[in-house]
Amino acid sequence: MDKPTLELPVIPLRNTVILPHTTSPVDVGRPRSKAAVERASEDDRHVFLVTQKAPEVDEPTPEDLYDTGVLAAVKQVMRLPDGTLQVVVETKARARLLAYREERGYVAAAGELLEDPDGYDEALVRVLMRELKEAFERYVEAHKGLRLDRYKVEAVLGMADPVRLPDVAAGYATWNVEDKMAVLETVGVEQRLRKVLELLLRDLERFALDSKIAARV
Repeated sequence: MDKPTLELPVIPLRNTVILPHTTSPVDVGRPRSKAAVERASEDDRHVFLVTQKAPEVDEPTPEDLYDTGVLAAVKQVMRLPDGTLQVVVETKARARLLAYREERGYVAAAGELLEDPDGYDEALVRVLMRELKEAFERYVEAHKGLRLDRYKVEAVLGMADPVRLPDVAAGYATWNVEDKMAVLETVGVEQRLRKVLELLLRDLERFALDSKIAARV
């Protein structure tokens, strides 16, 4: 059975990946992106957010964008004095972008939502969630450049939803585009928990090595 497709305006993102299950501000300044926001505001207020492979490209073509993005709801739009739009988006789900077309002043795309396969090993997932939470707490404590409010940390540690947990934890991490795209492109509850845990443990090893080097200087 074919998956249903959605046709929505597209907002390309530079130097950032926004994961599902988050609420984030996005500054929109390029004419086609602003037109996409305005079109979404006139319709059902949904857009696709898709990260650019090369942030320096001003007018990205489909080849300049990753294939996987997110479905997002436009919750609030503020027009800043310089004309930039500050848009608050609530991300809903992963999406694979299939085809693009030019509309009146903006780009639209047809995309299908990427759903996790039904069923998973509940005992294994509980173990992975516990390990991820422990690693996330250590990551926040060890990361010298991360200033995360304690209530946000506690919210992550208190999460009981294995679908939301890895995305929210990864959203707070200061990873590069490639790492966050690896999380975004990972479909499957167990697989995504493992991917985020793997990245957290990698950074914890780096932090420990940095501390050892600093202690010797």
